[in-house]
Amino acid sequence: MRLLPLATALTLAVAIGVAPAQENRLPDIGSSAGELLTPARQAEYGKMMLAELRNYDYVLDDPLITDWLQTMGTRLGANSDQPQQPFTFFMLRDRQINAFATLGGYIAVNAGLVLTAEREDEVAAVLSHEIAHVTQQHVLRGVERAQRDQIPILLGMLAAVVAAQQAGGNSKGDATMAGITSAMGLMQQRQIDYTRSNESEADRLGIRTLVRSGYDVDAMAGFFERMSVAMRANEG
Repeated sequence: MRLLPLATALTLAVAIGVAPAQENRLPDIGSSAGELLTPARQAEYGKMMLAELRNYDYVLDDPLITDWLQTMGTRLGANSDQPQQPFTFFMLRDRQINAFATLGGYIAVNAGLVLTAEREDEVAAVLSHEIAHVTQQHVLRGVERAQRDQIPILLGMLAAVVAAQQAGGNSKGDATMAGITSAMGLMQQRQIDYTRSNESEADRLGIRTLVRSGYDVDAMAGFFERMSVAMRANEG
């Protein structure tokens, strides 16, 4: 259950077969680091992403399942820090244990996650975690951060290339690679630190939402631990 950044969401859409002509319909996210999407545009993006996933039969459109998820999610959303935020919950035909939140309050849950859960409280724990990602605008903040970091990182890589050219000789290639690797490492570390901060915040607020909604708060820690074990087993 990691937040799906905007770039990753687009990658997912492409991976399941979105045609170039369809990709062009995605709303423009803007080019300025301080230019955030309006709530209406966020909802537009989320709705469009769901439509694309549904077009390629990646969404499990079972009325009973959809109603169950939406009812549970609406209950949790009403007890979140942003009760006025609309949410749309849907299930994906994917056996991997995962869930993600994207723009506009659209939250996806993989079928594999629900199959792994032993009780409704555990699914509610996941939904409350993802709801917190939405209410705290982690996706939107991630887009802004990526835009803000892009220029200094690219400048650092450019400086490495220039320095390598000035050095000349056999060290030229090594110096270039070292500079680029350093810049990419900085970008990756910033993303790791940012993600950890988001996950901690989503856990904390998710627990509060669970309590307010009358679910078992212990379900979050127990299920997340079992998920980690299952994912490690699948990787092995």
